[in-house]
Amino acid sequence: MRRAGKSVNLNMLQWFFQLNLDANNNPITGADELKECENYKLFAGGVQKYMEETWDPPKTQIMEETAIVEKYLGKHPVIHIDMARVKSLSYQEVI
Repeated sequence: MRRAGKSVNLNMLQWFFQLNLDANNNPITGADELKECENYKLFAGGVQKYMEETWDPPKTQIMEETAIVEKYLGKHPVIHIDMARVKSLSYQEVI
């Protein structure tokens, strides 16, 4: 299956769950501190600046589910494995 948005969906999940760390690599747990994190801003909407680009994404529907947001957004470590460059016919060759 190609061009079905698999990477976009996985990146969205990564950004939602990804653990937020402060400058000392300690998890950010306070609600006010979390609102300053990039992944919170991405889902909450409003003007964003990434590198030299400025854009204004809309507020996402998940932000209406406050219990889910408070429990999961930015609270979990995420492992990102990019298999795009793996050129093999079997997993035995990869490992």
